[in-house]
Amino acid sequence: QSKDASELFDGKGGCYIESGRETASVIEVDMFSQPKPSTSISAQTSENLSSKREFEKERLSKWL
Repeated sequence: QSKDASELFDGKGGCYIESGRETASVIEVDMFSQPKPSTSISAQTSENLSSKREFEKERLSKWL
């Protein structure tokens, strides 16, 4: 199946991880970085937890 170039996966992704005590971290991955895939994790903050909750609300409202 042919896909428009704008629809191709660029190898980048991420997710939130709740880390307790009302905080969360963000993990970001770049599978196509060179010379090897890269991963980073942010600090545990209450702001990340707020962003995670907003992200969840947005996705659930679109999916359901």
